[in-house]
Amino acid sequence: MAKANITVIGSMNVDHFMITDRLPDRGECFIANSYRKALGGKGGNVAIAIHRGCHRRPTDGSDTAAGFYGDELDISVRLIGAVGNDDAGSLYKKTLEDNGLDTSGVRMVDGVPTGTCFAIIEEDSRDNRLLGVLGANLTFSADSFARVEDLGTGVPPDLVVAQLEINMEAIEQMLVTAGKAEIDVLMNPSPANHILLELYRFITHFVVNETEAAIYSGLDVGEVQESNWHDIAKAFLAEGVKNVVITLGAAGAFYANERSSGHVPAFTVIPKDVTGAGDTFTGAYASEYVRQKRMQEDWDIEKAVIRACKASALTVCTLGAQEGIPWANEIDGFTVNSDAITTVEAGMSIQEGLTV
Repeated sequence: MAKANITVIGSMNVDHFMITDRLPDRGECFIANSYRKALGGKGGNVAIAIHRGCHRRPTDGSDTAAGFYGDELDISVRLIGAVGNDDAGSLYKKTLEDNGLDTSGVRMVDGVPTGTCFAIIEEDSRDNRLLGVLGANLTFSADSFARVEDLGTGVPPDLVVAQLEINMEAIEQMLVTAGKAEIDVLMNPSPANHILLELYRFITHFVVNETEAAIYSGLDVGEVQESNWHDIAKAFLAEGVKNVVITLGAAGAFYANERSSGHVPAFTVIPKDVTGAGDTFTGAYASEYVRQKRMQEDWDIEKAVIRACKASALTVCTLGAQEGIPWANEIDGFTVNSDAITTVEAGMSIQEGLTV
């Protein structure tokens, strides 16, 4: 069977974490407990999550072992993104290459910095505050995705995954180009930005959190409740979206398409950092969709959502957006012990990451 291909289009940032006893008040300054730096950005996070979600953790020091679940399918992940022609950009690109990703779509741009995000994380509650500068991520334009060839490496990808941390006109053109070529698209519209109604028909998978679901539905954030999950999803389906998933944090996720709908409860964990949980969910869901597609299985959206919930539960157990993203064998070795705390198969670690 030929190798499957997934293209991720999105941002690449370097994340800076300050861990504190509490979040500072306006105008207040105090000393943080610790500081860490790691690679992030929604594009980079999702690309790592997809790659790990369909490969086993390497045990011999090599980049990665090919194969999804049990060598039944190899999936190549290509990231299209931009970093500055600076030390941070060079490190980011090299780290992705060392982890087995295709970086032929990553451009290094002169004169602008690599995107940067600063996060303050409260030690006990794990509540956070984020502030970022997009830098090189904003250098894409509509012309960047005017041709089908711009989405792949000579052959159309099985799936394009995108978020909204790059210029909106570039995303809109990508949707048109992919849609006309009948290429599946997974859209995770974060941060929420206006999407033209006529473009929804080009979206195969629409993965939103509660805040995004509210914004795109014209609701207040607190108005997204169990009683209207189905109505919200149904409205997106009516606009032409094929599959809708609403991630609900500690409540799990709701899914719907023309054949089925349902709710998958979350798996209980003791979180250290929720940054990147949504990106991990998107990545695990995307890899499972392509696996089912290539293996010519009937599309089981519930199975993909369950696997994505497992992956996102595992990733919040480690500090850093990319550090705790689990590999396929760790997701598949997922169990819940008698105390309802998520664990992984004995001998597997979820501590290895991409700390800078």
